[in-house]
Amino acid sequence: MVLDPRARRALERDALVAQLSGEERAPFIERSRRGGTLPSGMPGVLAAQQAWTRVTPVIEHLAPLLDHESCQTIAIETVLEGWRLHGLLENVGSNGQVLWSVDALNPWVMLRAWCAHLLLNTDSDAPSHETHLVDAVGVIRFPGQEDAVATLGRLIELYREGLCRPVAFFPRSAWDYVSATKNPLAKAQRTWMGSEYASAARESADPFFALAFRDRLETALDSEFESLAAQVFGTPARLVKEARG
Repeated sequence: MVLDPRARRALERDALVAQLSGEERAPFIERSRRGGTLPSGMPGVLAAQQAWTRVTPVIEHLAPLLDHESCQTIAIETVLEGWRLHGLLENVGSNGQVLWSVDALNPWVMLRAWCAHLLLNTDSDAPSHETHLVDAVGVIRFPGQEDAVATLGRLIELYREGLCRPVAFFPRSAWDYVSATKNPLAKAQRTWMGSEYASAARESADPFFALAFRDRLETALDSEFESLAAQVFGTPARLVKEARG
């Protein structure tokens, strides 16, 4: 038995909560083993040890931001572009919303964080409108967004359009496009079509993308792609560059 990515992330979340609460590693491993979610024998112990080790550097950056006495879960409900959005945002306090990821920053982590940040900023009564995204490297700060309603509305419009036709938004390629310091389209094209030097599979091999863009895979990174990449990821990418260079 090997942990799949979902089970691994759940184990890492448990390890993070355990460390925040002051639990030691050995009791955590034993408790995880008895929970029945780990592989049996030494592979299970090693999986728990690895989860503990992976979250330790995250804790170093996360703990100073969490004030358990003031942090709260807030419910947000808003209507944008004819859609009613409901959300529960956790770890929101006077210092802002605190999010974390054990994985390296990637398009999905950034998109979730950006949407949560925008949703927070639609609530005028929130205790703070800042968001802090923590990973093993450090903290990315998202300042308050005065145009959060309009920005989130444009993302909803894009989502709604994507329900009607294939839109040229490909998360990995788009993130590489906006993150590149030079030749952004060339970098995105390598992610999209693959490279002999790349460790990850080409994004165009995704079965949904391959089907939707089967007639123009090689030309899918067109002007619409460039526009959507900037629209969705432009601000988050800028904030990462400001924090980490």
